[in-house]
Amino acid sequence: MKKFLILDYSSASAAEQMTNASPEQAKAGMDAWMAWAKRAGSVIVDLGNSLGHATQVSPFRAAGSDSGVSGYSMLQAESMNAVQDLLKNQSAAELGDGLRLTQRTQPSSGKYKPRERNPLLEEYARHRVL
Repeated sequence: MKKFLILDYSSASAAEQMTNASPEQAKAGMDAWMAWAKRAGSVIVDLGNSLGHATQVSPFRAAGSDSGVSGYSMLQAESMNAVQDLLKNQSAAELGDGLRLTQRTQPSSGKYKPRERNPLLEEYARHRVL
């Protein structure tokens, strides 16, 4: 079985959505999420969670970033098409601003080779307080 990462995109963070939602809207959103989880069933590896604000980190700085990613899930299926078929049945309310689906890959040779260490980046990281 292959594993697939689903990224949920939204123009508002999950916290903002919950803050601005009425109790009825919050319940409807949670009901839709749980209905999707029930339909997905054993395909779910990690039901996921909502995500907060992102920080973009580079060797020279860390700064807030508006990635638009508001949540994630990890699914397991035979193919990308099988996951797409499962997602096609979601209502527009469940999709938010859209989803991105990607397959987790394995090293082709089976021998993972880590990236070479970067002493400059390691030195920077030791002195940087985020």
